[in-house]
Amino acid sequence: MTLKTRRIILSLIAALALAGVAAGAVGLSRWAELPVWARRTVATVSIVQGAATLLAAAYCIGLHVFDRRRERRKKEENRALYESEKQYRIAAAQAGRSVFSFDIESGAASAPQGQSSDIELPLGPDFVDRAIASQLVCDESAEGFRAFFEQITSGKPHATADLLMKSNHGKCYYRFDSTTVYANGNVPKTAVISYYDCTVARRREQAYAKWQQELAQLSYEKTDIFEWNLSRDVPDNEDVEKREFFGDRPGSSLDERTENYAHSRVVEEDRPKYLSVMGLDKLLEAYRSGRQSETIEYREIQPDGGYAWRRLSVQLVPYPESDEIKAYVLVRDIDDVKRNEASLRLMSEIDAMTGVFNRETFIKRVEEFLKSSPASTYALLMLDVNDFKSVNDTLGHAEGDRVLIDVAAHVRSALRATDLVGRMGGDEFMVCLA
Repeated sequence: MTLKTRRIILSLIAALALAGVAAGAVGLSRWAELPVWARRTVATVSIVQGAATLLAAAYCIGLHVFDRRRERRKKEENRALYESEKQYRIAAAQAGRSVFSFDIESGAASAPQGQSSDIELPLGPDFVDRAIASQLVCDESAEGFRAFFEQITSGKPHATADLLMKSNHGKCYYRFDSTTVYANGNVPKTAVISYYDCTVARRREQAYAKWQQELAQLSYEKTDIFEWNLSRDVPDNEDVEKREFFGDRPGSSLDERTENYAHSRVVEEDRPKYLSVMGLDKLLEAYRSGRQSETIEYREIQPDGGYAWRRLSVQLVPYPESDEIKAYVLVRDIDDVKRNEASLRLMSEIDAMTGVFNRETFIKRVEEFLKSSPASTYALLMLDVNDFKSVNDTLGHAEGDRVLIDVAAHVRSALRATDLVGRMGGDEFMVCLA
């Protein structure tokens, strides 16, 4: 009942009371003239009319008091809601986020005046449907956008969603965080929603998840994996201290460990290549330059004085929850592979019968020598076996092959380690004296 209605009813009651008083006054002035039955009737009507008037007045006054108290409580609740929203907006603004309010009952959205944002929200009624229809929400996030607001309208205290939106900078991921403000303690009234561009963080999370997936698929056979926090220069897993690769100097920095390992375990010729990759500043600079992986192959000195081939792979990944950079260091034993490759390569370069270079390899090695040392003095000798055809014709091809093998062995024994010898075909040999 509105205040205006209550005033009209109270006015009618007052008029009725006045009419009753007037009628009573008239009845009292002629009381002596009335018969007994009339006096009784007038008295009864007056009593009933007075009681009804008092009850109606009491009822209206009670309603008025109740409505005033209800209005006062509503104002207090609205004031509390406003203060809650205000505090959340201030906190969101201090965190560098944009914010808007969503009325759960009406589905309308509103935002503070003067707030700037990279996405243009369709404020007003039917906010969710209009945001999707306007293509503000990209198609791949439309379902997630609806689900986010369904959580809000269901009364969930907090909700979070990463959604692909169309902003002034193109398609970007935005993180929406919602906090519900309740009336009467448990009735969801308004949701205060903050949002910010989380594209960079999202890409970090995706890169981190992708690398974790790739890491899980790696074969750990003959492979050691170490994790290092480059931003804080500390190990990120316990295995670092357990393995010799990083465990020679527990508690030391990455550079100290790298220097110690490089000078004690890496073959001298491979040491510059190794140190060009490993190192705190070098890895951080590689990441800043856009290189997220580094790979080298080197020879590791073994306890017996020999060496074994290793492949060092470093994957640089940002932590998804911060700006810190993490390095995954993978050291794989590739000695068998490298030695098999060397054997195959040697077989492809060597004449199978005589053990000297074949024609293609000899020409290639001479060309490389001439390019690397164009001013050097050298000599080329062409050799063949006289009457070799008669050896094959009279003694057979097997004996002819032995002659070629002996000739190649004698020539090699007479040359230096820097000289080259190759079989050009048949019984023809060529020597390069470098």
